Amino acid sequence: MGSGMGSGMMQHGYGMGMQGRYGMGMRYGQQGGKPLSEAQIKTLLQNYVAGTNNPNLKVGKITKAPGKDYYVAEITTKEGSLVDKIDVNEYTGWLRSAYTQ
Repeated sequence: MGSGMGSGMMQHGYGMGMQGRYGMGMRYGQQGGKPLSEAQIKTLLQNYVAGTNNPNLKVGKITKAPGKDYYVAEITTKEGSLVDKIDVNEYTGWLRSAYTQ
């Protein structure tokens, strides 16, 4: 749990969760307790989708959960069909499927 993904990435707070390199345990944390920007969250999700090696997937709509400390992102097919919703904690960058709560 906590091993880095590469020498350059470790400096930016990347880490691995229990499911491996591109599993749902992937996270990206900011230093100093600042929340991640929406652009950083989008980049994190794009990297997650790229890591699935499924060229038919893309990041869809990303919205801030009202009154919560996370964003909800849609993972869709290239045609726009919903595949999954991912919760992304804005402080830790922790990813998890919204359907596994």
